[in-house]
Amino acid sequence: MGQGKDLQKPDLEELFNAIMEGTTDAVFVKDTEGKYLIINSAGANFLGKSIDDIIGQDDTVLFSQDTARQIMAGDQRVMKSGKTQTYEEVGTVKGFSRVYLSTKGPCFDADGNIVGLFGISRDVTEHRRTEEHLNRQRDEFAHIARVTTVGELATQFAHELNQPLAAIMILAETLLRPQKRGEQINGADSELVESIIEQAERASAIIKRIREFISRTDSQFKAIDLNDIITKSFKLLGLFLESECIDPQLDLAEGLVHARGDSVQIGQVIVNLTQNAVDAMAAVKKTDRRLFISTHQDADGNLIVRVTDNGPLTQPMTDKVFDPLITTKSDGLGMGLAICRSIIQSHGGKIWFERDSDSLTTTFAFRIPVWIEDTSEGQDAAPGVTSSPVKVE
Repeated sequence: MGQGKDLQKPDLEELFNAIMEGTTDAVFVKDTEGKYLIINSAGANFLGKSIDDIIGQDDTVLFSQDTARQIMAGDQRVMKSGKTQTYEEVGTVKGFSRVYLSTKGPCFDADGNIVGLFGISRDVTEHRRTEEHLNRQRDEFAHIARVTTVGELATQFAHELNQPLAAIMILAETLLRPQKRGEQINGADSELVESIIEQAERASAIIKRIREFISRTDSQFKAIDLNDIITKSFKLLGLFLESECIDPQLDLAEGLVHARGDSVQIGQVIVNLTQNAVDAMAAVKKTDRRLFISTHQDADGNLIVRVTDNGPLTQPMTDKVFDPLITTKSDGLGMGLAICRSIIQSHGGKIWFERDSDSLTTTFAFRIPVWIEDTSEGQDAAPGVTSSPVKVE
């Protein structure tokens, strides 16, 4: 291997200047007071000013008061932490909103003292727009899948709704009989009224569960109760499972902490995995079908959901079961598990399967992170962690 010649100081300066001016990223250096010491042409273009107009100025001169305060506060956090951090900044350039991924870190002198801050900002606007477009497409497809699921269960829902509605009609007619004979309704009929209300509420609850399941909303990540979502999902699937002679066994951990996620999408994963388990047990004698669902928190703090069935394995399982259009059902689209993986990955989690050769069971499991309340406002951000966007105007 050949060895290049040693670079002298003038050569290094030329190389440094070539890199600074050759990159499309904004590159800059500030002192501890926030005044710009160095900035390249790309950075000057971002600010809409010349390099000479920027050098020696701080952000209060270049930005609005609120924006400058946010930027300088972020710079101070970086210097105080002594570590490099990466986060997004949103700015308006020539009337258009742009998103920049900024990496900032402290500058040290020979004695290890912090004497300033360096920064590199990359325009990721188009990447973010593409990402948002793909997320919208994923949410749209997931919504279509939920509507399709409800359509597949329409017969069971109609039957389940018919029961309380028929009961309401019978109870109402019974209540009206004395009135039709010209008699007054007495207090003894109050129990009938209560039964009517109870059955009406039952029908309303069924409709509410359906509406919640097929609701069309953008992803909303917040603190969610996994156990509650599973319970509601199985209420939605109640008659379907009953028609398949399946009595699901739920082992839900008590006092389980909240997860970070979208309740509608996680509910969809539960329903999809349950339907997948029921399909897998199609060849099992109805009285022998077993379905187990459990939750727990692992040693790393993640929340785990496991759905286990005792269906036979018709062919070797590989990770391809999560690929789109992969199905063993003659009338299946092969999208259920693919949607599950997409949703879980968007939650920062992982989904996988296990086959137990001893118990002859198959488990599909997923993990998602716990909900962590943001109480760090005004404190140092963890290095390398993307923080809240700062709007630059």
